[in-house]
Amino acid sequence: MSGANPGNPSGGIGFIDSVQAADEHTYQEEVVLDQAKDGKHAITHVEDGPEFSKEEYDLNQDIADAENVQRGMTIKEAIRNYYPSILWSSVACWTILMEGYGSPSGSYWVLEPFLEKYGFWSDELQKYYIPADWQMAIGEMSSVGCIFGVVVASWQCDKTGFRWSMITNMILYTGFVGMMVFSPNIKVLLASNLCMGYVWGSMSMMAVTYASEITPIQLRSYMTSFIQLVWTIGGLIDTTVVNAWLVPRQDQVIGYMLPWALQWLWPVPLITGMLFAPESPWWLTRKGRIEEAEKAINRLYAGSDPDIGRKTVAMMIRTDELEKQATAGARFRDCFRGVNFRRTQIACMAFSCQILCGAVLSWNSTFFFVQAGLPTTAAFRFGLGQSGIALVGVIIAWFLMSRVGRRKIFLFGLSGMASCLLAMGFCAVAVDHGHKGALWGQAAFLLLWVGIYGLTIGPVAFTVVSECSSTQLRSKTVGLGRLTFDILAIPAGIINPYMINATAWNWGGKTAFFWSAPCILICTWCYFYLPEFKDRSYREIDILFENGVPARKFSTTVVNVDDDIKHIAAVNSEK
Repeated sequence: MSGANPGNPSGGIGFIDSVQAADEHTYQEEVVLDQAKDGKHAITHVEDGPEFSKEEYDLNQDIADAENVQRGMTIKEAIRNYYPSILWSSVACWTILMEGYGSPSGSYWVLEPFLEKYGFWSDELQKYYIPADWQMAIGEMSSVGCIFGVVVASWQCDKTGFRWSMITNMILYTGFVGMMVFSPNIKVLLASNLCMGYVWGSMSMMAVTYASEITPIQLRSYMTSFIQLVWTIGGLIDTTVVNAWLVPRQDQVIGYMLPWALQWLWPVPLITGMLFAPESPWWLTRKGRIEEAEKAINRLYAGSDPDIGRKTVAMMIRTDELEKQATAGARFRDCFRGVNFRRTQIACMAFSCQILCGAVLSWNSTFFFVQAGLPTTAAFRFGLGQSGIALVGVIIAWFLMSRVGRRKIFLFGLSGMASCLLAMGFCAVAVDHGHKGALWGQAAFLLLWVGIYGLTIGPVAFTVVSECSSTQLRSKTVGLGRLTFDILAIPAGIINPYMINATAWNWGGKTAFFWSAPCILICTWCYFYLPEFKDRSYREIDILFENGVPARKFSTTVVNVDDDIKHIAAVNSEK
């Protein structure tokens, strides 16, 4: 647009500055330069926009450049320019290996040395045993610890930053492993599971938040979902150790103590890595440590742009200012106020999907197969195979997220898993009517379910939770999401064995019918309320939430570079 500004009698020079992003989001500003009384150029939006100084306009340009550079890169370019961020976020994600490997005590209820040390003598059975209530308490105590860990870590990260929070928790973990290895009785063993669960909950929240804050837009989905891959690898290591070491040494104390002691291998290299890792630039920006934030960005970047630190931090400052206008504080209760309540709902539901889709069936897959009627040897083989299937699924999910997005993957995954659960249930009905071949159908559909989970909900939930939260409340929103997961995991873990067990409710394979119901319900919820965050910067996501854009329109709504300023001006005018 050219010509004089009708609202300015002195006239001026008009121009259009437009930046075309790689994903077809277009930023366009129509501005008019006017000579102000103080000799500075004022930049005024033609359509009744707010006035900017020349410095503010340059800041707008930096923000647009920072977002468009990140969004316009190919995956190959992003890896080349931001490989340091991949390295450091990987170090943080590998802390989840501790939870994936986990407390292996549940595998040892039948080992004679284990029972003699931690069990109770039964005159009736004439042998040592561990009562069902103790088994349940030890099995669920880590989830209780996770709840405490998530709450404390959310506060800890805001106070001390991510690096030192993770280092502190890993130091604690080394002591808790010793507590388990040298536990003299079942009470101390129970306490050690509680303490280790505390660290697992803390690390699960901190790792996904840290990874989301140090990676650019194009790599964000890869590194946040990498957490699921590490968790799967941890479970695979656990399964391998149990089968390779424990089985040949079932009558020796070292049979169960060595797998526990192996957990000392994780903290030392991870602590060393985090000592050299940069702090989250988002956290530094929120604390007003702008110069340190720019240095952190430069450490995470390996490209040729010398101004990348300044431009990226400018985008972070603008996002932080927008969120401060919308959020009165950064406390847990603020997660349930205003637009943040919607974001908290999405985070909690995304992690809830990992439980309500029937995941507990895969946790007890070997037991499920045996109770369903498969031979024990075949059940163990299927149980081992599911870890490999889940591993491959996560890797494929990386390529899907960068092309398909999060929302479609969630909907496909939940509908596919619901179909598998229904098919498993009908196979169980067929078995009850004498069709024994349907047993293999149950096993096949459960493995297919595991593959779909590893391809969709498993890894993508971490990405959705990290993206839907505001930067001001990210650690707390992610923490509340994980808290919801742990709270749901406790009753799910308690009732599932009763449903499967032939000596309890004896549902067997028909247990899948039960889990298909919540799976269908959360799939319906996702269709109406789960937005698409693919290729969006955190600033854009903030604006979409602030404007109340419906979930199904997130991917098609255009966000202009000055929309946040207009929103702030509108909020200020209402005050």
